[in-house]
Amino acid sequence: MSDYTKAMVEVEGVIRHRTDNAVLFYDGRVEAWLPESQIANEEHDSVTGSVFFEIPEWLAEAEGLI
Repeated sequence: MSDYTKAMVEVEGVIRHRTDNAVLFYDGRVEAWLPESQIANEEHDSVTGSVFFEIPEWLAEAEGLI
C-alpha cells in the first residue's frame, strides 16, 4: 500500500444525518456523504456540537473538504 492511500486528514464540522453506512457531514462550506467505513477516531465536542474525525486524504480531496 502506498503512502498516498494511507494518508489521513482530520476534518471538523457537524453531522447532519447518519445512516448505517454513511454520514452527511458539513464543514461550514461543503456538505458531503462520507462512508462510515472510511471514518476513524471520531470525537465529539459537547460544548460546540462539532465532530472531529479522520478520513483518507483522497476522500477529503474528492469531496472538496481540503
